[in-house]
Amino acid sequence: MTHESTQELPLVTFALFAYNQEKYIREAIEGAFAQTYEPLEIILSDDGSSDDTFNVMQEAAKNYSGPHRVIARQTNENRGTFNHVLEVAREMSGELMVLGAGDDISAPNRCNEIVSEWIRSPAKIFFSIYEKIDDVGKSLGVSESSGGQEITNWFAPEQRQHFNHGATTAYHSEVFRGLSFSEDPIFSEDALFYIISIVNGYEIRKLPFPLVKYRQSADSISNDMGDKTSKADIEGFEKKISWMAKSYVSLCDYALKLLDNIEGFERAKGRIKATHRFAMIRCGWIDSGLGERIRLALLCREMREVRFLLPRILGLNFFAQIKSWFATAKVRRVR
Repeated sequence: MTHESTQELPLVTFALFAYNQEKYIREAIEGAFAQTYEPLEIILSDDGSSDDTFNVMQEAAKNYSGPHRVIARQTNENRGTFNHVLEVAREMSGELMVLGAGDDISAPNRCNEIVSEWIRSPAKIFFSIYEKIDDVGKSLGVSESSGGQEITNWFAPEQRQHFNHGATTAYHSEVFRGLSFSEDPIFSEDALFYIISIVNGYEIRKLPFPLVKYRQSADSISNDMGDKTSKADIEGFEKKISWMAKSYVSLCDYALKLLDNIEGFERAKGRIKATHRFAMIRCGWIDSGLGERIRLALLCREMREVRFLLPRILGLNFFAQIKSWFATAKVRRVR
C-alpha cells in the first residue's frame, strides 16, 4: 500500500481488549490515549467483566478530550479473545486494527511505527518485540520471543512464518473477512490468526524494537508455574492449565474446519489432531473420577501425554499434595 502525504494516512483502530483487569486498565487506557498517530479511532472493549473494568473504560471515554475518536463498548457475555476481537472487527472503522491488552502498556509511537511498516510492505499482520514488566511495572528486560512453537511446527518448514505475538499484534481488516465466530471460547487468538495467515498467504512482519510493555503478572493467563510450593497454589495452576486446554480444544476444532478440503496441509491436519487429543487429556482429567482418568490414559499415543497424565492419575488432591511436598523439600535444600 502507498500513501504519499500525511493527509492521505489511513484511519487506524486501536482496540483495547480487557476482561477483569481493573487493577491495570487505567495504565492500558493511558497508553492508548497517548498514541501520537492520526487519524486514530480508539475502541475500549470489555469482554463481560465481573469487576469494575468496564466502568473505568466508560469513565475514561467520557472524560477524554484529545484528538482521537474514543468508544467504550462491552460484549453481552464473556466470549473469549478470538470472538471478542471478531466482534470489534465488525464494528471498527479503521483499515488496520492495533490490538492492546488490558494489562499491558503501549508506547506512544506504537501505531506510528506499525503504520510506517505497513505503508512500505505487503504484509497484513504485524507484531513487535516487547519489554516484559512485573505486577508493579518494573522492567524484566526486552524479549524477542513470540512463542507459538507448537503451532508453527504444525506446518511444513516452507509454510512457516514468524509467529505473531498476540499482545503486540496489528491486523489488516482483510484478515477478518469471512471469519465466523467460534462455538466455544478461544483465548489463544494469535494462534488462530497465525493459522489463518498461512491458509490465506498473508505475510507476517516483525518489527525489531519494543513497542509494548507486556505484563507478566501472577494472574496472567500465560504466566508459568514459577516457584509455587503450596498445595493451594499448585491446585490453582493445574486448574488454569485445564482451562487453557479446553480453549485449545476449541482452537483445534476451528483450525481443522479452516483446513478442511484444502490440499497441501495433510501434515498440519495430523498434528492438529494430535494436539487436540493432548488438550482433551489436559482438560478432561481434573474433574474426572479414577475410571475416567484411566480411560484417558488409554487414549494416550505420545510420550508427552503419558508424562502428563500418569503423575495425575490419582486425582488433583493427591497430585498437588505430593508436588507440594517435593517443592517444599527442594526449597529447604537450597536454603
